[in-house]
Amino acid sequence: MTPLCRTFAAIAVLTCVATGALAHSFTLLVVAPRATGSAEADGIWTAVRIATRERDGHPDETSDGHLGGLDVHLTVVPRERLGTSGAAAPDIIAAPFAEPGDTVLGEIGQRLGAALLIGPPSAQVPPLAPASGQPPFETRFRAELGRAPTPAEADAYHAALLIDRSVRAQGGVGDRAALVRAFTP
Repeated sequence: MTPLCRTFAAIAVLTCVATGALAHSFTLLVVAPRATGSAEADGIWTAVRIATRERDGHPDETSDGHLGGLDVHLTVVPRERLGTSGAAAPDIIAAPFAEPGDTVLGEIGQRLGAALLIGPPSAQVPPLAPASGQPPFETRFRAELGRAPTPAEADAYHAALLIDRSVRAQGGVGDRAALVRAFTP
């Protein structure tokens, strides 16, 4: 599925979430670096998707995988297109490529009511290991895309692991303030 198709599918999912049609799930918007091409967006999407399949998966999933024991619906948007889709607000916005303290992202997150993870996850916590029994991330990424992940793709994967750990500890995404605290060093 192309990034554009994923974006349109995510808009439909976000609309369902906004109306309460999906239970036990949340939406995650990953903000990619500016001027991200389709190959880079695919790599970032793949990196997060790998993390969503580490635990809690089941056959016939209708979501993009699981983080924190919940179905997750994933969208990757380049920084310059953030806020222009008109889609319903995501539950979590992850911008692992942004500088901590980014006021523009902070304002967007506040306006949308989303929990924000800004900056590389290594600034928040030491790199998280994959779930027990999983091959290293680099191995799984290479199997999917036939190349090694870039540092940005590795950051996206680790951001997804941090989100998984935080959502799991909270038991959901309802307490946005607790999630923000979990994402802050």
